Amino acid sequence: PSEAPRRAPVGSKAAVGTDGPTKAQLGLLSALKYTGPTPNTKADASRLIDTLKKAQQDLDAAKSSDEEIF
Repeated sequence: PSEAPRRAPVGSKAAVGTDGPTKAQLGLLSALKYTGPTPNTKADASRLIDTLKKAQQDLDAAKSSDEEIF
């Protein structure tokens, strides 16, 4: 008997491959005020979310350091 194809574990890089973004990812992009084109894959959405979160953290840190000056 032939062996069934193995799936990548959930959450692994391979599992995120080519499927479209999830509703949760799209909701998070909306919450992060993203207004650009819809990502094509879960991986694209994940990278975009990481980038937006990092930018927000950098912005918050800059505001925080500005407030300490005054």
